[in-house]
Order: sequence, then structure tokens, then C-alpha cells
Amino acid sequence: MLGLCCRRLQLLLVPSCSIAVDYSVIHFHSIQTSSLLGAQIDGKGPSFTVSYLINSCGLSPEQAPSLSSKHRVHFNSPEKPDSIIKLLKRYGFNETHISQIVKKCPRLLSVNARRTLLPKLEFFGSIGVEGTGLVQLVFANPHVLIHSLEGISDLVMI
Repeated sequence: MLGLCCRRLQLLLVPSCSIAVDYSVIHFHSIQTSSLLGAQIDGKGPSFTVSYLINSCGLSPEQAPSLSSKHRVHFNSPEKPDSIIKLLKRYGFNETHISQIVKKCPRLLSVNARRTLLPKLEFFGSIGVEGTGLVQLVFANPHVLIHSLEGISDLVMI
């Protein structure tokens, strides 16, 4: 049964893809196959996360698995990362900005939008960093949105 499913998947995805079954572990020997699936097939990474990075953040199929595993980014549903993206858009970030920021700091998609991200965005607004200035600041150093607000205010006061 497994062999039949694998052959069907092979025909549907990439005609030139070779599949080797070894001890009940499927290895797809084609980067195009994992790219089309939008997920890591080797079991090292969460497929939903990789798919989300590709489809919602504009990362390439080659970048998404690497960033997901390197930065240990994992989520099972779109609620948390969607709330981050929605909040960033509300503060003037466009899709290109968000894609570039996620490439630099994919962990940003795992933070709590209301408790972690919103206070920082409000703080920057309170000191006059808004609109294009805010976008430029975060684009230059997206980690500023993950670090504690105390650390940020100390840097700004200097």
C-alpha cells in the first residue's frame, strides 16, 4: 500500500523524482518535490511551518526549511503568525518588508502579538518613531521587536 501511494505521489508531483523506501522511511530525492509540498519530508522540520513561510511570508522553498530548522521556528496553526503579520501591516509594513524581516528574524512569527510585539510598536510610536521611520528601524534590526522593552528603552535613552 505504501509503495502504491508513493508511486502515485511521484507521478502527481514530479515525473523525474525517484523514491527509495528504506525501513519504512520515505526519502524523496528531489528538491522540487519538497518544494512543491511546501514542507520538509525528512522529518526534521514541521511541515506546516515551512509551508506557512513559503505561502504567507514569501520565502523561497529553499529558504523556508533552512530558516525553520536553523532558528527553531515552529507553529501548528496560522493564528499566531497571522496575528503578527496583521499587526505589522497595521503599523505600515507591506508584504515585502514582512518577508525580508522574517528572513532576518523568523522567530518573530512565534511571539505573542499582543503581549510582546504590540507594546514595542506602541513604545516606538510614543517616542515619535512611526511610519517609514519605524519600518526602517525594524527592517535594519528586526530583533528589536523580540528583546525586552526595558533593553530597548535603555538604548533609546542613550
